[in-house]
Amino acid sequence: SSPEKSVIFLIAFFCCYVFITEKWKGDNWKNNIQSDGAGYYAYLPAIFIHHDLQYNFQRDIQKKYYNSDTGAFYCNEIDGKKVNKYFGGVAFLLLPFFLIAYFLSWLTGYDLDGYSYLFQCAVYVGALVYLIIGLNYLSKYLRVYFSERITALTLILIFFGTNLYYY
Repeated sequence: SSPEKSVIFLIAFFCCYVFITEKWKGDNWKNNIQSDGAGYYAYLPAIFIHHDLQYNFQRDIQKKYYNSDTGAFYCNEIDGKKVNKYFGGVAFLLLPFFLIAYFLSWLTGYDLDGYSYLFQCAVYVGALVYLIIGLNYLSKYLRVYFSERITALTLILIFFGTNLYYY
């Protein structure tokens, strides 16, 4: 196994460890879909669950999960209509994970509002999957120009030295 593959495995393991030990303490699981991520993700529950692209459902979601009354804070009003200011690409990429979460929530009795426990898990798992895919392709690209050791070090530095770890 090459050093960069080991680094990708260790990063994935580290993320899973943080997921299990930190993200899911108490009510921390509710913090996976927040900030900019809430705007990117909002298309999925708006289209598939609430059928509301005016995001009126968000006020109830904010109260239920975030102790807030901000509503769809990621929307701008244009000509009297709310418009999500974030692009839908992230939502498209999260769609398979969202659908799995919907199905599992339906089976297990979790709320089907798009923000309950399994939906929050799905966003985290989706982000982890795309992180691994991205690091793998970055590794392949870097290996064209650099040694395995330099590539492995670069992956570590990019993950821990940028906001990638935070996201």
